[in-house]
Amino acid sequence: MQVYIPIAVLEEYIEEGTLTKRSLTLDYHTTVRLPAFLTFAIRKRMKEMMKEKIEFIHKHPDEGFERLIGSFWNESEKRVERIEKVEVRNMWVASRYLITDALMRGLYKLYERMKKKGWEGKLLTLSKLEDYGSQGEFAGKRIHRLLRNTPSFPMDEDRRLINIILPHRIHGLIGNNCAFTDFTSFLTYSLLLVYRRTFDPYTQHKYFGDGGVLSKFEADIATWVLNAEMEIENEVVMKIESEDDLKAALRGLLAQYPSTTLGIEHQGLTLEEITRFINAYGLHRLWGANALAKVSQVLEEFEEKGVAKFVDGVWVWRNEK
Repeated sequence: MQVYIPIAVLEEYIEEGTLTKRSLTLDYHTTVRLPAFLTFAIRKRMKEMMKEKIEFIHKHPDEGFERLIGSFWNESEKRVERIEKVEVRNMWVASRYLITDALMRGLYKLYERMKKKGWEGKLLTLSKLEDYGSQGEFAGKRIHRLLRNTPSFPMDEDRRLINIILPHRIHGLIGNNCAFTDFTSFLTYSLLLVYRRTFDPYTQHKYFGDGGVLSKFEADIATWVLNAEMEIENEVVMKIESEDDLKAALRGLLAQYPSTTLGIEHQGLTLEEITRFINAYGLHRLWGANALAKVSQVLEEFEEKGVAKFVDGVWVWRNEK
């Protein structure tokens, strides 16, 4: 069985002599409540891990993954010598490697999926948010409120507690670079992505189908990140919960581009800005894949009423109305 462990983490266990033993200094113990089928999947996987030898993969074949992980700790190019496959003989150590592997692969898959959808933003780190919040009481309150309202992975009632072990460094890495959700939510998301092929058709459709649970969760993350960026830029974002809210927000956006801006500068609302608008307000949660079509419909209604105009690929507000 192969497990991915970042080189910085692997070296610490090698130096301490606890590669296949419990570590009182490097291991972090916590309890999470996961969907029952994921709890059962973790236990099954840990038992399998104890029946076969483990091969540590500390250099991922995908260079993008290597760059991403290396950037978190400013890793050098040095690599440890190849490590022989080892045997794990207790559930504590099995949990350490299983959870680390799932979280690291989940983190990279999130970046990949967000990038493909154009939703990656900058996936703001906790340190960046805290740096902004340190400016004063007002900024601090805003960031505190933002961090208290991160999206959580939707859970059914059939959740079960499970004790897990992972390296302190991995727990800190996730906390600092996944400020957009809580640890249990991100672990749930990661386990679903990593073990996707092992689930039955119903579960796959529920979580991975069009408009499924994962897509909605990713849309919530994208919305939160973009709103966080706007918080830092001192922009106020209203919530859109209906078509009337959408029309009000679009009026405000179009008002920034009166028809007079078409002159020499030829400014107007572009498709790129409309896409950012959709992501920032989380319109995929309301209209799914039809979010852009919904916005286009409202803009066309504005045009029919004579209050908006589409000229040479951009939208403008007809302020004479």
